[in-house]
Amino acid sequence: MTKEKLTKYWTDFKNYPEYADFTGYPEQILTEALDCFELVMTSVTTKPIKRWGAKEINAGLTALADATSDEDNEGLIITYDITAAYLRYLAEEGKIRVSFDDLETVLIDFEEKEDLQGPVLPADTLFSDPGERSYQADLPEWREYVANDIMAYSQEWLRAYFETPTWQNATSDIDQGTLEMIIETLVRTAYDEYRKTPKSWTKKAITGVMTGRLIRNVNLIATDYQALAPAVTEFLAFVGQNGWLNAKRVSDYQRFINAAAPEMIALSQDRQNFGPAKLIGEKLQASGIDLSDRAAVDDFIQQINADGGVDSLYDEDDLSDENDDQSADVDELKKIMADPTKFAQVARAYDPDPQADYLMASHQSKEVGWQRKTAVKVHELAVQTGLRLWLNRDSYHFPAGSELSDVMSNTMNFIDVLYAQSLVTPAEWTVAVLREMGAWFQSYEVAEYDEMKKFVKNLVDSMYNDGILSKKQAGQLPAAFAGEAIPIVETPKKVKGKVISMKQARKLLKNKRRR
Repeated sequence: MTKEKLTKYWTDFKNYPEYADFTGYPEQILTEALDCFELVMTSVTTKPIKRWGAKEINAGLTALADATSDEDNEGLIITYDITAAYLRYLAEEGKIRVSFDDLETVLIDFEEKEDLQGPVLPADTLFSDPGERSYQADLPEWREYVANDIMAYSQEWLRAYFETPTWQNATSDIDQGTLEMIIETLVRTAYDEYRKTPKSWTKKAITGVMTGRLIRNVNLIATDYQALAPAVTEFLAFVGQNGWLNAKRVSDYQRFINAAAPEMIALSQDRQNFGPAKLIGEKLQASGIDLSDRAAVDDFIQQINADGGVDSLYDEDDLSDENDDQSADVDELKKIMADPTKFAQVARAYDPDPQADYLMASHQSKEVGWQRKTAVKVHELAVQTGLRLWLNRDSYHFPAGSELSDVMSNTMNFIDVLYAQSLVTPAEWTVAVLREMGAWFQSYEVAEYDEMKKFVKNLVDSMYNDGILSKKQAGQLPAAFAGEAIPIVETPKKVKGKVISMKQARKLLKNKRRR
């Protein structure tokens, strides 16, 4: 008899409401996670899947956590989240022996034990840097094995090309390392952003990469841009001659590249089109700083910040044009604020920390109570709060010359640090916590303390107006940070009655949905 697979009901599960929580997750990763859990279950029970009860599932989850290294916390998060959702579906449909309520009790206890409480993490916080990979609904699903495959065979093409007399006798201004970087960028970005492989590139994909990522992010010099089209088209001719791409495709690609080259070259001559990382890299190189010298690089970054941040690397005329564009953006963003879901998505583009370095910064230990999921959720709230505060800045008291980047960074750092060090989300902020933070500023950031008092007042007022903080918090927290007497704020009296635990409430909600 063929053994029943855990993923037998996967197709039906995709119509289950909880599956929507995994929007943007590569399907292959989710099914492989279920395969992993099924394998773990074989180590704790010989019972078939349909006879799994609460005892067996609890043993399996415990074994899964024990088998996961501390370095692979994300792997545990993904595997647990999809497994829990899938098991709920199986229990609800009567496909396994455990009842829905008993399963929920097992899952809640496991989450509390392993610090896995909270919603499913957004796909882009796990699988890529924001903006790197696109999961738009109108594109096919991004698949890791495809991305790995196209990188592997394109690198083989390059290795073969560099061994030919054509390359060895070439007089191009582009060296081997630069051509490798260009081809890698073209291959990777065309797939990540357009889902096109080297065997299916389109004019749109090629032009988009040449006038987008190669301008914004790749450190090329003026002669590289001038020589790019001849060098890449010659490489493609070699690929076609070896039969790795057919002649018609090679001819089309060469035509698309030559057509896009003038616009790419024109864009490369305007530094306003460069991303911050590229500008910093350019400046480091011009200053003769060794990138392997971490101390020298850190000193250089601090100097840039002292000079006014990344904005100081742009020309003044460019900044003026940018500010004109931002004025138009503000009106559009204010309209989007009315839609919380859409605003949350848009706000990610303004995140001052897209690399999620805040997760690596100093924070309380997991044993004390720090949770990655909560840190991510708090950070997302911080980014949205900072953007709202900036858009509504006319309603508050900001000093002249305040910049969007300053407001976003101050908001993000303040909210992130309070969770990292005090383990409190905004809704949990107290007089004691804000007083301690204010005392720290007064002792160690004396020059900024007065300005921070004004900023915290603006921030708290904004968060109260957005419904994030209570009336009592809004009335008392700024005074606590400033070291002043705490005013008495009248609040509604609590209504006495039966109190239920969060665990009971969650069960009730699950049961209600199930009916």
